[in-house]
Amino acid sequence: TMDVVHRSLVLHIQTPPGPLGDSVGVEVVGPWSVRRRAGGFDVVLGDLVSEEHLEFVLRIMLPPAVVGTTAELQFSLSDREGALRSPPASACWTWDTHDANDRQPRDVAVDRLVAARHADRAREAAVLANRSRDYGSAKRLLIRVADRIAGYAGQDSILRELEDGLRKDAVRYGSIMDVRSQKEAYYASTSS
Repeated sequence: TMDVVHRSLVLHIQTPPGPLGDSVGVEVVGPWSVRRRAGGFDVVLGDLVSEEHLEFVLRIMLPPAVVGTTAELQFSLSDREGALRSPPASACWTWDTHDANDRQPRDVAVDRLVAARHADRAREAAVLANRSRDYGSAKRLLIRVADRIAGYAGQDSILRELEDGLRKDAVRYGSIMDVRSQKEAYYASTSS
């Protein structure tokens, strides 16, 4: 058996003070919940067992601001027993023009992780739509995410394979699926 090492693990995100910090938004691409609190957010990650590796994607939404504006967010972890008290780590954003932002190099590892999470969420929603006999919605959900991934996949074979898989699934999920296939597809979409 695996021992629970940290119970009720929480990622704390401290936003800058004032109107800029109040306008920051945080989402998790995955099954975890985010709670807004005074001065930031808490991402509830749950229990962590021995040797478990947790990987997740945060979507940090920053408000419009003047070019050159900066914002620093602080990140720290805690658990229910207080055994884990990490020193804060920080990340800083600097506003620039839209063109300058688009010219920044992309981190393909992050693109792959984000695309995989979005694909899983789309497949999960598509299975539920299929179960409700809303085949058109199931198909549209998958194609929309495939199109989004295609927009940044470039020549990356892993991202192109993910896009292609979603398009094939759109055909499959866009018509009647037997119950077993629905269950298998749902399990696969929630197990990665």
